[in-house]
Amino acid sequence: MIRNYAARARQSVVFIRRPDRVTWLLVALSLLGAGLVLARTVNYGAGQGWDTINYIGVARNLLDGDGLVNVLGVDDYHTATAPLYPVALAAAGLGIFDPYDVVAPLNAAIFGFTVFAMGQYFRRRVKSRFVFWWGCAAVALSIPLIWLASFALAGSLFILLTVLALIQCDYYLEEGKTSALIWAAVFSALAWQTRYVGLAAPAAIALMLLFQRGATGPERARRVSVYSLLAAAPMGLWLLRNYLRIGEIIGVTVAVDYTLADVWDDLAAIAAAGWGKLYLPSIEGISDGSALSWTALIVMALAVVVMAPLAYIFIKEIWQYRNNMEGRSIIIFGVFALIYVVLVIAGAVTGGTWHGIQSRYLIPLYLPLLAMAALVLDQFISYSRDGGAVAGVARLPVVRYYARLRVKGMPLAAVVLIAGLGFLVAAMFIANVREIDRVNSVGLSHYSNDVWVNSGTLRYIRENPLSGNIYSNAPMLTYIYTDGEATYWLLPYSRPGGYVVDNRENDGSVDGRERLREWVDDAPDGAYLVWFLGWTNNELYDYTAADMRLSPELELTAELDDGVIFRVARGTTPPP
Repeated sequence: MIRNYAARARQSVVFIRRPDRVTWLLVALSLLGAGLVLARTVNYGAGQGWDTINYIGVARNLLDGDGLVNVLGVDDYHTATAPLYPVALAAAGLGIFDPYDVVAPLNAAIFGFTVFAMGQYFRRRVKSRFVFWWGCAAVALSIPLIWLASFALAGSLFILLTVLALIQCDYYLEEGKTSALIWAAVFSALAWQTRYVGLAAPAAIALMLLFQRGATGPERARRVSVYSLLAAAPMGLWLLRNYLRIGEIIGVTVAVDYTLADVWDDLAAIAAAGWGKLYLPSIEGISDGSALSWTALIVMALAVVVMAPLAYIFIKEIWQYRNNMEGRSIIIFGVFALIYVVLVIAGAVTGGTWHGIQSRYLIPLYLPLLAMAALVLDQFISYSRDGGAVAGVARLPVVRYYARLRVKGMPLAAVVLIAGLGFLVAAMFIANVREIDRVNSVGLSHYSNDVWVNSGTLRYIRENPLSGNIYSNAPMLTYIYTDGEATYWLLPYSRPGGYVVDNRENDGSVDGRERLREWVDDAPDGAYLVWFLGWTNNELYDYTAADMRLSPELELTAELDDGVIFRVARGTTPPP
């Protein structure tokens, strides 16, 4: 009995029946996606964003037996992020490998399983063979998902867990199996433990359960209660732990002057820069001038124009099928996407998100939107093939001619759209090859590139390990790329309105030099200051290396082409 239940549970999670040719092809696609992630990290390792030092620091402290504390050795900086990803890094290292070294293979494996899971879901939901393979390829070759998986960030794990939760919710609403509901709760809880915005998953699923058709009020209440308890219990315990240890439930937030107008500006800027990152075949949209990508866009644009009347009638009539399996699946992903966007905006406005809305925060929308597009396209093709739209279109004289043009039972416009989507997949593959070549030549953005890996300042620190307290305008660099026993700190920002880590607001009344003197007065004797000249300091600091030279308590330790290192040594004279 236990063996049978375990077999059903495995099938519910991984969606594998007996392996067949399609399964093996999906495995091949998954390996291709994982390989694309690894190929981008060959020369310079995984990329690093602002949160990387937090994840790596917590993972290293876990391996050292220090618990869930940040590289700074305190809890409050860690509680600004949910705990699952650094725990996964520590576990993946097996106590043998450094957490930073396991980022690339772990994220590659996570992305590969994401491709496989979505493929199995499409296999179960999509009738059209073309739409099925197009959807699988659009996941495996996705520029934004591969880009995110190339960084030491929690986004890839969050996306996988969220998708698994939504898929299990869909299966539960279809079949009513309790095991699917339990798995939906488990994956929702894990997604929430990966990122706080993961609240979108349990919220969306709870709404779907609450408004489930065909269930009585008491049944809905019981299901929502059981699901919510399972999905929220781990986060409740985590927040309670935070409160008992530091007196706050989420730790560090910042005071920001960020309004809904700023939200709109950020979203407009992301769209203008080509949120084509999500679907178009280049990390910079189509700015690479790829003839193939332009061809795909032109073909799809023509198809949309020709197919507009068909789509209009389809949208009107599809509501009569809204309670069927495909309609419900579309709604599940749509509800999640809506709640997720609302939470991202709320985080930016309240200061929970430090840097406003960035394009990477929108990448988790890729798979929900792709799933919706695939399911709608699949229904549209089936609907058009059955002639449902043709009768209505025939009443519109402008497109009467196009309505009569059919290829193997499908309207010509649908065939043109399929051709455009095929071109787009080919363009995505070519763009991935170009991206691999580019990042292995110049590196990923942020800190994982030739400028930083081969930095003279970092080379000096590697050859002359610093100990004690190290303050820096870019502590991630000194932490990720150096060895030695040290505690790493970020120098306080001095620009008015900038983010400050010492909780002292700068209202503009204190200039950079005075702020620097305050820092020197508070810094422990013997502490080091590592100032990277190549970092874009002017947006954050209005004191410079020249001001540091004037401080009699800062002793010049080393001067490199791309940085300067000082040591706090009170009573010394400034260097000439």
